[in-house]
Amino acid sequence: MTKMVDLDKALNTALVATSRSGEILRDLFKRQRTLSRKTDSSIVTEADIESENAIKEIISNSFAEHSILSEEAGFKDKGSNYIWCIDPLDGTTNFLKGFPVYAVSIALLKDGYPVLGVVHEPESKNTFYAIKGNGASLNGERLSPGGQGSKTGDLQVDILIAIGSIYRKGIPEYLIRILRKAKNRNIGSAALHLCYVAMGWFDAYIGDGGYIWDIAGGTVVLEEAGGTILTHGGSPLFPMKEIYKGKIEKLSFIATGKGLYDKIAKDYLKD
Repeated sequence: MTKMVDLDKALNTALVATSRSGEILRDLFKRQRTLSRKTDSSIVTEADIESENAIKEIISNSFAEHSILSEEAGFKDKGSNYIWCIDPLDGTTNFLKGFPVYAVSIALLKDGYPVLGVVHEPESKNTFYAIKGNGASLNGERLSPGGQGSKTGDLQVDILIAIGSIYRKGIPEYLIRILRKAKNRNIGSAALHLCYVAMGWFDAYIGDGGYIWDIAGGTVVLEEAGGTILTHGGSPLFPMKEIYKGKIEKLSFIATGKGLYDKIAKDYLKD
């Protein structure tokens, strides 16, 4: 078992790494077109690889004894109970299309639980970050639990739900209910969806088919802002002990702002 980590030092390392990654991605944005497809048909570009390599180098220089799970390179097991979970470019299709909404996400997991998360949006330069038990922040300003969305006074604003974009096995019933009953958005980045729920910009994000690197960083931000993330059946997503064996599974979940889980689950997930 690895010795206890100074989470403030780890946060600073993750902030440095996401900042460096953001510089790389901004430099390559719109002119990066070299790409290939993985076995699951998802796209990987040189930008993904350059960003990931830069992040891993910065993390390894400070925490050489820790394991790393990254989207492109997979699991590098150091036998540690700490795992850095990296998505070097969340929103690759947006990136390639020239749509300036994409992110880099870093999380630190201890014993299968995310204890630190940083999500950086290179084009806006927004950086969401959180340490478990210490609250969440955006660009240095603390987020108060309950959502940070715009004040609407007595106006009854419609529920706004972020949804996934690929349903190869057919449209699920819950999505049909969402389309009928609520306004919906998809911005092409799971990490940003979670952070936007934390901000109160979305009321919920219903994900279907993502991976741990997509959501680990945003999960810490969301929970530290008072939100909730559970499986579609209402069970906790974490701990994820299987990742210590290199077993990575697709995830389905519902993330909501503070106090909204029961309403969203009842109205949109349950028959």
